[in-house]
Amino acid sequence: IVAAFVSGRTPVLVVTDGSLRNVEMPHVHTIVSYDVPPSVDVYAERIDFTGRAGRTGTATTLVTETISVEDATWLVNVLRHADAGVPRWLDALVHLRPAGAAVAALY
Repeated sequence: IVAAFVSGRTPVLVVTDGSLRNVEMPHVHTIVSYDVPPSVDVYAERIDFTGRAGRTGTATTLVTETISVEDATWLVNVLRHADAGVPRWLDALVHLRPAGAAVAALY
């Protein structure tokens, strides 16, 4: 299945964290993470396939109202460092919630 994706015969590949270590895929344009990774390192592994060899790519992470302020904070810092733009709502979550709180706890 991975070979079919790498060759371009299969346009979409769904994988779990760590399942593609040491696999070279130079033509990945888009990565969608259905949840916030547990750490910056896992996030970096997930999005590492986009933008290789001077190409640009898009990484999208789906965020729910249960994101912790700690996870939101590192995600905002990564986005700022990459000059990727931070959605206003995500930036507001970081600044409005006490540490350890989830968004759902505020409603």
